[in-house]
Amino acid sequence: MGIQQDDTQVVLRSDVPVHAPFVMPRRQLPRVAILTGNMGGGHRSCARSLAEAFEGLAQVIPLYLIDDYAPFPFNAMSATYAPWVNYAPWLWRLAYRFGASRERVEWAELATYPFVRRQIAPPLVTTWPDLVISVHPLQINLPLRVLRSAGNRAPFISVVTDPVTPPVAWFCPDVDLCVVATEPARQDRTKLREASRGR
Repeated sequence: MGIQQDDTQVVLRSDVPVHAPFVMPRRQLPRVAILTGNMGGGHRSCARSLAEAFEGLAQVIPLYLIDDYAPFPFNAMSATYAPWVNYAPWLWRLAYRFGASRERVEWAELATYPFVRRQIAPPLVTTWPDLVISVHPLQINLPLRVLRSAGNRAPFISVVTDPVTPPVAWFCPDVDLCVVATEPARQDRTKLREASRGR
């Protein structure tokens, strides 16, 4: 009788000779979903650095929910990002200012959720992460809502990649941890937290 190991378990078989004293089942690494996007290099760079830091410690699954799963026009945001910034900066500033209000961000997320939920739920639910890290402000509240409604209670972390004037969408009050790299971003987060307590 011998021991044969497959991907999920150790199987005892009489036709396999024993060459090792003992074979342990392969350990399942925790699944870490990193939510990112192709809008600007900062999100990709941060996602890549996090994936490298988890190498060998976790199974990292990068998810580009907006680019790969969201319906039109949301899935065109990455392709239009550079033209907006380079050729119509006034339009980009207008969109950025729209996102400077917690009420407007919540309204936009509430209006968007029914349109994107069906498309972004399958990759999140089939991944069933043990930890979620979002490095994109538009991939925090809605993915968190999808996971919680599916029963996944994995810790959810947002890593703010905008160093000075981060949009309000970065600071979802329901995340387990929000990581900022600069003092101005921390101050913005503190102001938003205090304002949300006052409501």
